[in-house]
Amino acid sequence: MRVTLFRFSLFLVVVLFVAAGIFSPLNNVSSANAADQYNPSTCGNNGKKVLLVFDDYPPSLKKFKALVRTAHRNNIGIGIAPNGKYVKSGRVKPNFARDRGMLVVDHGYEHVKFTTLKYKQIAWQVTRPQIDSNYVRPPYGAYNDTVLKVFKNKGKRNCMWNLDPRDWDGKTPEQAAKFIIKNAKKGSTAVVHMNHLGTKPNLLITIKKGLAKRGIKMCKPWTKPTPHKLPPTYCS
Repeated sequence: MRVTLFRFSLFLVVVLFVAAGIFSPLNNVSSANAADQYNPSTCGNNGKKVLLVFDDYPPSLKKFKALVRTAHRNNIGIGIAPNGKYVKSGRVKPNFARDRGMLVVDHGYEHVKFTTLKYKQIAWQVTRPQIDSNYVRPPYGAYNDTVLKVFKNKGKRNCMWNLDPRDWDGKTPEQAAKFIIKNAKKGSTAVVHMNHLGTKPNLLITIKKGLAKRGIKMCKPWTKPTPHKLPPTYCS
């Protein structure tokens, strides 16, 4: 009789703990699964913060370093997605960004639409040694089944976006920054460019302050260097 009462009491304690949220294996599993999932439209941004990923190329290596340093000094985690040929020419240094906890994304060796290429040509574009990232942002955001097949076979993740200020389309860097401040939501990943918004690094500070007024935070850089092969989540 005493054993039965003990078992019944233990059962009630477990039920009460689960109901109170103190012990919930299901919640723990959900959190783990969420961290393991990759969302192509937000490129490793799986939380409620804002991530800016800068494509293409900077006007110079000096400008590139200024962008990365400004982000790091102001505790802002950004992504850079350079074309491999600019890394080879010395205008971009991926490890300079990695060493400061930034996301580094492959943007193809050349800025060409992958959808116009054959399988082997796409594979060539994303396996050049210059960047060596498992995140790939296809130029122009252009991809199809063949592109996705290459990515899958080469262990790459498709890095897209859900916010586009079109900083390249006749806007000043200041106008692009205002667009982000006004239109970004929690969980937004914006596509911007090193040769446009990225030419004025201090606008990162303006964007951070403007979003903060709306109760939105930006991603933070990692406190240690980011690896070449990143997990599904860069920013949470």
